[in-house]
Amino acid sequence: MKKLLLVILCVCMAGPALVRAQSRVGEGGKSPVVALKTNGLYWATTTPNVGIEVRLAPKWTLEAEVGLNPFDGKNDDGSFDQSIKH
Repeated sequence: MKKLLLVILCVCMAGPALVRAQSRVGEGGKSPVVALKTNGLYWATTTPNVGIEVRLAPKWTLEAEVGLNPFDGKNDDGSFDQSIKH
C-alpha cells in the first residue's frame, strides 16, 4: 500500500511539470486541452487525490477528481472513533 501511494504521489508531482493548464498558448500555437491536477490540502490530510481537467471551449472546462480517504473509523461494535474525515 505504501509503494502504491508513493507511485501516486510521484505521478501527481510530475504532472504539473508536464502540463500547463493556465497558459494561453503552448509551443505549437495552440492552448492546452487536458490538464492533470491534484489538491495539496487534501494531501496534507493524508487523502491522496488526482484530477483531470478538459477544455471544452475557450472559457469552459470540465473537471473530474478522485480522492481516497483511507480512514474508516468504525469499531467492531458499530460505534465510531474520532478520525480524519471530510
